[in-house]
Amino acid sequence: MRKMIPDFAEENQYRHPGPVHAQFGRACGEPGNFTSMNTDGHLRSVFFGRSETVTIKDGKLDAGEFAHIYFIDWDHVRARHRQVNVTIMGTAEDVGTRKLGNGETINTLRKFTEEEKANMREFTLQQER
Repeated sequence: MRKMIPDFAEENQYRHPGPVHAQFGRACGEPGNFTSMNTDGHLRSVFFGRSETVTIKDGKLDAGEFAHIYFIDWDHVRARHRQVNVTIMGTAEDVGTRKLGNGETINTLRKFTEEEKANMREFTLQQER
């Protein structure tokens, strides 16, 4: 990866950050101009993306025998706390096929109170038909 995108070693190596970018960083309280010198990290991340979609089947990741998910932090300029966010998406139409190991079906339908339904356009449109 370093052959394609060398480490950001000196200012203006990637024609970034420009003077306005560095000035903004100082105004935001960044510890120094070096914190904006992470262009190499942004360019490297283009090859891998920011997210991954994996199917969950029978309560387990359906990634195959040899697949793995890696978290790569290309920003070598400063240490920071990182966070992984997990979003689970699905359909509510066919809950019968979603079973845990003991055969228990999980009802994934969102339950709305009557008060919530009264204020939701989706339910109003259904009642008008």
